[in-house]
Amino acid sequence: MVLFSGKCEGGPFHGKSLYHGEPRIEIAMRGCKVVTYFGEPTDEIKLGAYECDNNQWIWREPDV
Repeated sequence: MVLFSGKCEGGPFHGKSLYHGEPRIEIAMRGCKVVTYFGEPTDEIKLGAYECDNNQWIWREPDV
C-alpha cells in the first residue's frame, strides 16, 4: 500500500500532518465542525476534500 503523507494547507486540518492510503480524503462539515457523515451533501452538511500533491495536502472547498 502506498502511504500519502504531508502537511495540510488550508481547511479544518491546516498545519497538521496527515497520513492516508489514498490521495484524496473527503471531509464532511456541519458549519465549521468536521463531522462523521456517509452520504450526499445537503443544505446542512457540506463535503470538501484534501488532495495530496507533492507531499502536501491541499484543501478543496466544500461542494455547494
